[in-house]
Amino acid sequence: MMFFLTIMTSAYGAVSATPGPSAPSPTPFATALTDFGTSPVDFTWLFVKMVLAMVIVIGLAIVTIRYVIPKLAMVRTRGSVAGLKILDRIPLDSRKAIYIIQVEGRRLLVGVSENHIGLLTELKREDENDSSA
Repeated sequence: MMFFLTIMTSAYGAVSATPGPSAPSPTPFATALTDFGTSPVDFTWLFVKMVLAMVIVIGLAIVTIRYVIPKLAMVRTRGSVAGLKILDRIPLDSRKAIYIIQVEGRRLLVGVSENHIGLLTELKREDENDSSA
């Protein structure tokens, strides 16, 4: 039995003493885990950068919503319907409404539903009603 132990220890010593592939170097993550308890980490600068980035993003969103989108909407509507103005809207239901629109100086009462748009009447001006009476 003693002979067996001698062979095993000499073989173990020989195996560990022989140069072989070296152990892999620890990854930065493993190094950070081992150093975590020994060095304090300061998150102040990271927090300040995050807050500044959030302020910039929120500011750009406000500027876009308040100024850029309405100007784009006005440019699109001006070019397509230059002679048409919606003077008033009277909602009748969630899907039905009556509009008073002005087209080329004429005021029209228009009914709008989900499936139909129809002219109800042409509105006369007050001065026209007074002169005809």
